Amino acid sequence: MNVLLVSPLPPPSGGIATWTRLYINSKVAQSNYVKVINTAICGNRAKNLARMKFRDEIKRAWNIYRETRNALRNERFDVAHINTSCSRNGMLRDILCAKLVKRYRIKLVLQCHCDTSIKVKRKTDRFIFRNLCKLSDTILCLNKASENHIREVTGRSSIIIPNFIDICRQTGNKSKYISDSIRAIVYAGHITIEKGCDDIIKAAEKLPHITFKLMGYISDDIRKIPAPNNVKFIGEVRKEEVIKEMYKADLLLFPSHTEGFPNVVLEAMACGLPVIATPVGAIPDMIEDKGGVLVDIGDVDGIVAAISSLEDANLRKNMSEWNINKVLESYTTEVVLDKLFSIYQDEV
Repeated sequence: MNVLLVSPLPPPSGGIATWTRLYINSKVAQSNYVKVINTAICGNRAKNLARMKFRDEIKRAWNIYRETRNALRNERFDVAHINTSCSRNGMLRDILCAKLVKRYRIKLVLQCHCDTSIKVKRKTDRFIFRNLCKLSDTILCLNKASENHIREVTGRSSIIIPNFIDICRQTGNKSKYISDSIRAIVYAGHITIEKGCDDIIKAAEKLPHITFKLMGYISDDIRKIPAPNNVKFIGEVRKEEVIKEMYKADLLLFPSHTEGFPNVVLEAMACGLPVIATPVGAIPDMIEDKGGVLVDIGDVDGIVAAISSLEDANLRKNMSEWNINKVLESYTTEVVLDKLFSIYQDEV
């Protein structure tokens, strides 16, 4: 099968770019032909998103459009797959590419890599999103909230396709040691108020006997908050270091305010970490009621109570084993991409 994939590639890593890298390196993709149109922001602009100029965005959109047009002119594709972040400028650019694809009478799969119920709220954004979906033969989303939202906005059904993990390469398939008591809790991702990291600091103040390790870029807002000595800001580290810290920790704490399908929760599950998180995006679907505990956004006392409820080592062991099995059954590269390529086949 010949696939035209319109999606960002690293650098920078993370989000859809990491998804694309794992996709093209997978066995199922390599057994087919995949042509990637790279939509990533390049150069210094990738580090200063707030300073991006409209002129630069127009130039970027034109380059993506031109590369897509040239690929369609010069090669034959069975299906095109556009990954969208559902940002306004991104969706406008995606519409241009989608119209090109339809001009060549190729089936189009649109995948929304966000929680559309959060990202596509304003009237203008809903209008643009509705038109993008009209051009698509199949719509994919990350979670049930997005599935319901897409039906509400467009009147169309969508298919939930989760993110995935190369579990052997990223975790080495090691078993998780379960300590008698909770000594270390980790967080990974942007260290911001939007991700609930201020609530982690407040919870740490109530639990001085536990070390809280936060890995990732630290925002200025968080830097201004006084943190107790048991909060350790590790900063930005390589993925291998994140996985190593997860294996040493007892819990993942992820009290984010909004998510689509957070890879850090998936990685923690693959490492056998029980999870304490907020019920946003796909997280309730991921851990269900067996892989961790859900707490309300901003509920610091709820976080403290959840940590206390997981002091039982046997309970954490059961959650650890359940999370590893859930990843193996539902979130490996092979499982998810086999389903995705089956959807491609249905469209041809």
